[in-house]
Amino acid sequence: MKKRVIFWVVVAFMFVAGVACFAATQMLNSIDRGDVELNEEELDTHEGLSDEVINIAVFGVDSRTDEVAGRSDAMMIVSVDMKHGKIKAVSLMRDSLVDIPGYGKYKLNGAYARGGVELAIKTINRNFKMNITDYVSFNFNQLAGIVDALGGVEVEVTEAERRNANKYIKEMANEVGEKPDLIKKAGKVTLYGYQAVAYARIRYVGNADFERTERQREVMEKLMNKALATNPVRYPALIKSLIPMVETSLSNDEILRIAGAVVLQGKPVFEQGRFPLDGSYKSNSSYAMVYDLDAAADKLHRFIYDEPFYETEEEGTEEEMQ
Repeated sequence: MKKRVIFWVVVAFMFVAGVACFAATQMLNSIDRGDVELNEEELDTHEGLSDEVINIAVFGVDSRTDEVAGRSDAMMIVSVDMKHGKIKAVSLMRDSLVDIPGYGKYKLNGAYARGGVELAIKTINRNFKMNITDYVSFNFNQLAGIVDALGGVEVEVTEAERRNANKYIKEMANEVGEKPDLIKKAGKVTLYGYQAVAYARIRYVGNADFERTERQREVMEKLMNKALATNPVRYPALIKSLIPMVETSLSNDEILRIAGAVVLQGKPVFEQGRFPLDGSYKSNSSYAMVYDLDAAADKLHRFIYDEPFYETEEEGTEEEMQ
């Protein structure tokens, strides 16, 4: 009798798991996979990097609609360490002077505008010796929707940031014909929709684009933490609401594999950084950031693959990047 009960419990569990997997697959099948067929051989992927770390290009595109390509206003490499349960986000400065294949020396954010996601990934791989073959992209409207779906993000906003962000909020609200929902006070506040987007876009407060990329990574980390803290019962509804807001080349199997590895590790360790580092670049007459790309690529690899490095005296302080 006991064995029969166990048998039927197992059958019931398998049935529920099968239904859940089917539902998850159905939802994942509705993801926007874009209209670009990425060919690994044409992406200038660098060989010899560990396959235990999955590197994904993330593009926040400076366009308000899905139809306009725009420039990549935010560019990150998100690395998922499948073995150690770590997620690392590295910002690549948009004004970095790089070799854009077929075009020559231009700022990094020009690659997306000239050739879309394929040229942007190829440019990152070539200049930073990466092995990226997948991406996630979203525009301003989509990011606002992601923030709202996760219930907003709590950040510490200075008065200067509040005033600057409100300018962006008014601009974005005017474009969509809505009343601007301004940030009413400085301090610790929860930002929703376009408020969070505006906060991530702030460029002329503090150390210009350097602090802007910090804000972008802060918003991203807080969104990830909120997603991981969500009650599993809400996962289907949350996934269903988030899927229409992003475009990705990741397959269903890849998404489930990454999600499974992260969940099994519990709350993953999140680390962040950006390139170039302070003191390692110069600006040319076009305000592009000129620096040693080979040295940057080496340090980027060390950060992603947990190999500690220290900056040289010529490049600034001797502090290990965290």
